[in-house]
Amino acid sequence: MLQVISDIIAREGGFVNNPNDLGGATKYGITQKTLSDYRGVECSVEDMRALTVEEAGAIYEKIYAKPFEVWAQHIELYALIVDSAVQHGVSRVQGWLADILKTTSDPNPVYKFFLRKRMQFYGEIITARPKNAEFAKGWMVRLSTFIR
Repeated sequence: MLQVISDIIAREGGFVNNPNDLGGATKYGITQKTLSDYRGVECSVEDMRALTVEEAGAIYEKIYAKPFEVWAQHIELYALIVDSAVQHGVSRVQGWLADILKTTSDPNPVYKFFLRKRMQFYGEIITARPKNAEFAKGWMVRLSTFIR
């Protein structure tokens, strides 16, 4: 398993089913919808509880890491991009990268602009849905692991 993925699984932790989380039941950060899509069948909360770390790793690799593997040689940037895709969606992150790459392709400025974009997005989703404020502390702790 890629270190980037192992780190995400460690940050995400085990099974959670918080009614205020739009992702619903999750384990290792994998949502019920993502697991259902990956398996091709509707998964239950019990299926979520039974999810193994190995399957979670395979899901992360296929869905969230592979689309961005062009950045893998820049490990810190790759880790930030993949972690962001897990939390905010692959297509959103692809859009952020497209916007950033209009101004620079140098990994250091890309990292800085990408981190700023993610911070701004947290503010947007907390403002748009005040219940998200419950998760703000955890999000900031998570984001702080990428500040260098």
